[in-house]
Amino acid sequence: MRFNLGDYLEATEAPHWLTHNSAWIYHIPLAAILIKMLRPRTFVELGTFRGDSYMAFCQAAAKIRTGTQCTAVDNWTGDAHAGFYGPEILRELKATHDPLYGSFSRLLRAEFPNALPQFAENSIDLLHIDGHHTYEAVKQDFEQWLPKLSNRAVVLFHDTQVRERDFGVWKLWEELAAKYPHFNIPYGCGLGMLAVGRDVPRNFVDFLCELRGDDGAAIVTQMQTLGIRIELSRTVMALVNDLHNSQTVLNDWRKWNGQPVIQTTPDVKAAWTNPRQYSMAVTNQTRDMVVESLLMRQNAVALENQLAARIGVVREVVDRAQATGV
Repeated sequence: MRFNLGDYLEATEAPHWLTHNSAWIYHIPLAAILIKMLRPRTFVELGTFRGDSYMAFCQAAAKIRTGTQCTAVDNWTGDAHAGFYGPEILRELKATHDPLYGSFSRLLRAEFPNALPQFAENSIDLLHIDGHHTYEAVKQDFEQWLPKLSNRAVVLFHDTQVRERDFGVWKLWEELAAKYPHFNIPYGCGLGMLAVGRDVPRNFVDFLCELRGDDGAAIVTQMQTLGIRIELSRTVMALVNDLHNSQTVLNDWRKWNGQPVIQTTPDVKAAWTNPRQYSMAVTNQTRDMVVESLLMRQNAVALENQLAARIGVVREVVDRAQATGV
């Protein structure tokens, strides 16, 4: 059966969880496609950090009602590639994760090898490896968890396109791609999909073949376009936060001067329903606010520069979205 995005409308839904700096944002639509296509009994993610990828899989599993048991494994202290951080990252993630997905999902704080005894051999249908990205580390992750994979297992590798610093996922990917059916998504730092099990669902094998065929580029563009739409929404919402903070500053000054405060506040929900039109409207409002701030405060120049920089980011995303037909 040929791939039809219309059969995977879950991939077009807005994510419930979105942070500010994850390259995985472009693959969020694919997470829903894979959950529906594979219907994994057990999903494990090695390396979760802020949770953009993991929460996307959980959202899809809950929406589609696949009965998937999900586990995120991470030390939640960071590493040389992701950077090091404190307990607030896990605390913020748990505050949203536990009420929404706690009935079928867990956030397991552990080093990857220490988590192995908690999973039976031949039990994991979908494994996402996104931990430390040196060649030695990712190879060790794959080899240590290989016995835990079922006969229908698919393995995902993030950052297959990154060749800077000491990233080595690309090198391991080249080795594994010579042994298993595969496809490497080229955008979002690269996401490799590897059919490791002997009895991977037939629709997934067909999907890989189609991606590598004549129609593959069109399918990839469809998925990338959905990812760009999410990026646009995230950028606009960041702008809304900047606007809100700037408006608060201006209103405080107006109150101090006995002038009427500004009442117009952007509707954040509109950012998703029509992100391109909304982002341009917010851009125009930002410009008006900057002009007013210059008239009111001498130090508003700094505020103008900050907002102008954000406007530039939005325009770049809008241009990219227009170029891909969002």
